[in-house]
Amino acid sequence: MRRVRQERRLRAKDIDSLPAGIHDDGGGLRLVVEHSGARRWTLRLTITGRRRHRGLGPYPLITLEAARDQAIDARRAARKGEDVARRAAPGTSFRQTFEEHFAHRQKAMSNAKHISQWRTTVEKHAYPVIGDRPIADIGHDEIVDVLEPIWRKTPETARRLLQRLPKRASEPMHGDRR
Repeated sequence: MRRVRQERRLRAKDIDSLPAGIHDDGGGLRLVVEHSGARRWTLRLTITGRRRHRGLGPYPLITLEAARDQAIDARRAARKGEDVARRAAPGTSFRQTFEEHFAHRQKAMSNAKHISQWRTTVEKHAYPVIGDRPIADIGHDEIVDVLEPIWRKTPETARRLLQRLPKRASEPMHGDRR
């Protein structure tokens, strides 16, 4: 594996003062700084010949050192054709995943009605069906179980609900490129 020259790598003490933009740490690891000040780690990988972008989590919840460790593990797996970044954490429920997703997403929303609609549709339609299920166990059939009761009666609500459902615990859920 190529080594990145030390002067190009991010320094933990500088992360809080970086301006909005994408800041490379090397080896595909990047810190994305939003105009709002939110910071998140992403990783560019090539898995079985296809370029992938994976979210590793928000800073400061995920430190620079932890992001580098995750990146190393993901690169090792990618060389074997595996995608570690897509595996859900054991026991992470749909409800936990949505709450993390919504907490981040809510920062970019300015309309109180829109924020309320996001939460209400998921709480009303998804939580009763899949709320406590591990996110790793949720597939196509479970999503159909959530949407089927409302699809014909209120198709617009069903369409919006589908857009609001996180797909997997470790998939990018913050607008990351896939």
